[in-house]
Amino acid sequence: MFLGQGVVLFEGNLALLNLYSELNEPKKMFESVVYAHLSQTVLCLVLGVMTYWAFGQLTETVVLYNLPHESIPALMTECFSILVIVGSFSIII
Repeated sequence: MFLGQGVVLFEGNLALLNLYSELNEPKKMFESVVYAHLSQTVLCLVLGVMTYWAFGQLTETVVLYNLPHESIPALMTECFSILVIVGSFSIII
């Protein structure tokens, strides 16, 4: 999922062509992309199932809501999340 989003967000046309030209066997580019997407999808599904299995109905839909509200690492995570959203918004436009 991120591979496709990253390619589109970060001016992916040039990066994709550079990656394609640098491969030893460019014909396997599609196969590599499919494997990358499948592995990331499986990892996300496993993480989601394990989280729901561990916490059940107590999990919130927004991941940040599940963090403790008064811990320093949780606050840092929320700040970095805001920075990522603000930074990627300017790239999209």
